[in-house]
Amino acid sequence: MLFENATQPLKFGLDVGEGGGKFVNGVTAVELQHPIVDMAQQARVLYEAGLHASALMTARATLSWSASASSASLFAAASVSASGSVSKGGVGGRRAKPSGLEPANDKTAATTASERALLVAAHRAHALHTCALCLAKEHESRRAIVLLEAALASLQKHNHNSTNSSLAAFAAATRIAVCTDLAAACIQAADPKRAVNVIEANIPHPARSLAVLTTLCRAYEAINNNAANHKLVGTLSAIVRQHPFAIEPMKQLISLGQSVQHVLSLVAQSSVKGGITVNVAATPVDWIEPLLHAHRFQLDCNFKDAKGKLLIAQEKLKSNIDLQLEIANCHVNDGNFILAHYMFDQVRQNDPYVVKHMDRYARILQSQGTPMQLNRLATDLINLTEERPEPWLVMARYLETRGDYERAMQLADKSLLLDQRHVEAHLLRGSLLLQLHNPQEATVAFRTAHQLSPSLESYRGLLESYLQCKRHNEALAIAKEAMSRIPGSARAVVLVGVALSHIPERRAQAKAAFQRALELDPKCHEALYALAGTLVAEGAHAAAVDLLQRSAGAAGSTAHVLHTRLGDIYTVMKSFEEALDQYNVALRMQAGYEPARLGYERVEKLLGKADDGALSGGGGVAVEADVMDESGGEEILG
Repeated sequence: MLFENATQPLKFGLDVGEGGGKFVNGVTAVELQHPIVDMAQQARVLYEAGLHASALMTARATLSWSASASSASLFAAASVSASGSVSKGGVGGRRAKPSGLEPANDKTAATTASERALLVAAHRAHALHTCALCLAKEHESRRAIVLLEAALASLQKHNHNSTNSSLAAFAAATRIAVCTDLAAACIQAADPKRAVNVIEANIPHPARSLAVLTTLCRAYEAINNNAANHKLVGTLSAIVRQHPFAIEPMKQLISLGQSVQHVLSLVAQSSVKGGITVNVAATPVDWIEPLLHAHRFQLDCNFKDAKGKLLIAQEKLKSNIDLQLEIANCHVNDGNFILAHYMFDQVRQNDPYVVKHMDRYARILQSQGTPMQLNRLATDLINLTEERPEPWLVMARYLETRGDYERAMQLADKSLLLDQRHVEAHLLRGSLLLQLHNPQEATVAFRTAHQLSPSLESYRGLLESYLQCKRHNEALAIAKEAMSRIPGSARAVVLVGVALSHIPERRAQAKAAFQRALELDPKCHEALYALAGTLVAEGAHAAAVDLLQRSAGAAGSTAHVLHTRLGDIYTVMKSFEEALDQYNVALRMQAGYEPARLGYERVEKLLGKADDGALSGGGGVAVEADVMDESGGEEILG
């Protein structure tokens, strides 16, 4: 591809293989043998073979030769007739007579001359396009834009209706390819309005292929105003009408406020798939409807129903890795890391080369305190590709666990250069900004992620950002919004409790919120640890220990976290032997679990101080402060 999401360059020009005289892409052409045409086609062959420097030199040689040769020279060995047939030495199959012996028909001569000029212009544009493709592959996009502009100008100079249908088709196809790549280049150069103008001025509606329409959509997205959004809806609708399996445009229409029923009605109108006429009524598209409903439910934060629809789609499309990833992603958005972890493990067992959504899998691994697994995952993904944001985000999460927030931020920014709409990149960037004590910028990052794809994590990020800014009322408002949009979610109720816990006169309500969350879901570890943290803050250490011990049997795969929290509480109580026991249990369950390792080391240091008598008197308060400083944030937010 020339530019991101741009169409593959079309193979315009004369075939130079045996038989000749035929345009590729099924366009019948005049039978014309000429070195310039041969060189133009060979330049494109070299480009497609990856020999970009050779292709560039050959295409430039074509341009130099065509510039020095006149139209008459180009057709010294062949000429074009008004009917479109060409033979060596004459027009219409007749041998040409010496000039002046037989006067040519003025009208025929004029038509032939204009067609000659058009063919020269088309092949010159084709060569310029090849040069631009080569420069773009070498990351010289600005030079590529200049050449694409020259190619378009060459075609515009000879813009007329030719009576030769093959020649007209060749010129039109060349124009479409050049305009599409030029528009994509303008978008990349942050000039989307010009991209729209290039397409609208040069490619009529009936000639707009899927590649042209998707490029136009990208331009409207970049402009992002009411008028552009209105045109975006129309263009996306045109794509769906032409291509009944264009899932991304369907989802985008729903994100822009169109109903699922309306989008399905567009699918029913579809008659073309990739340029091939299809009978939609006889095509198995029953999996599309639950997929679109699932997308609508996810936008509404109704993750339970979204998972239900995805499971229906999975029933219709057996063993579909992409659907399994979507279900795992839905569990992540709902904050159910246990089920999400299980789904991601299943996906990786079935296909170890999956990269999509692996940054979300990394978020789960990070929450479990397993930096070595994160490091291995990052290495595996980077060995697979460096052109997607996920590998860099996984490595960024690993660096975050090591406390290297600045380098992690650089990798998060790198991932956004690869995909500006990547939700996980914005979420991680917000988390890092909070670690770097920049809650104002973190709010922007979390808000962007929330607008792209609302989730419990985006609500959680906004809540933490507001709390760091001491904007307690806004924190409570965003938590209540989460509870309203995700009804029945224990984790959303926990967010309300966290917001209330930062308002001194409402801490009793916070405790009640955590208890309510546990009633909704007794296995909600966020509610469990938040309530335990509240009891510790009240000085009810024994009650906190009892609460966690009673829940140990239901901790499942997060049991190592529970024992670590017990160790933290025993540390606050100065029951150091019990604390060491709990940390040891956690480390046996999850080798290398960072919070347990740090807790164990902390207690050993405290025991050393106790031997020196440093913990006499009011040391208990100092111990509690140390423990809560290191793990207190996790006590509430998990």
